[in-house]
Amino acid sequence: MELLVQAVTIMSVGMALVFAFLALMIGGIVLAARCIRAYEARQAVSAGTLSDLDRERLAAVIAVAITEQDVTP
Repeated sequence: MELLVQAVTIMSVGMALVFAFLALMIGGIVLAARCIRAYEARQAVSAGTLSDLDRERLAAVIAVAITEQDVTP
């Protein structure tokens, strides 16, 4: 009977540690996602919108990149 009590105790401690680790990991992922969203929002506000000249230059850069791309396998 004593061995059964020890086994249940060890199992409970192990399961509690795994649960705590998973909870901390999920909390860390959620916190990182919030920080990234806040950072991206600040970057989007500071970037502003593209002017017509910037759009033309961007289109030219994309066209050159497509023509210069090596399409051989």
